[in-house]
Amino acid sequence: MTNSYINHSAVRLILLSDWDPLGVSGILPAENTYDAYVDEILHLVKHANQHAVAQHLHDIETKKMGRAGDMERCVATALRLHGLRQPGRAKPRS
Repeated sequence: MTNSYINHSAVRLILLSDWDPLGVSGILPAENTYDAYVDEILHLVKHANQHAVAQHLHDIETKKMGRAGDMERCVATALRLHGLRQPGRAKPRS
């Protein structure tokens, strides 16, 4: 398995476009809102299963952001992130 599509920029873009629990996508000054989470999520995507990634995203929403959390969105985002592990699949949306 190759990790060639898994990088900081790809994870950052997916967090902003797909996960976005704060609803800041499309707001230029807020593009760095989720940057503090990118490295830890990048590590998880490379080394953990989709469930662990989804749970981590949900924990960020509920424990760090104080939001109600949306597990369905977290699962969909984790699936998209894990798709980066295979070339030609689930590349980040532009």
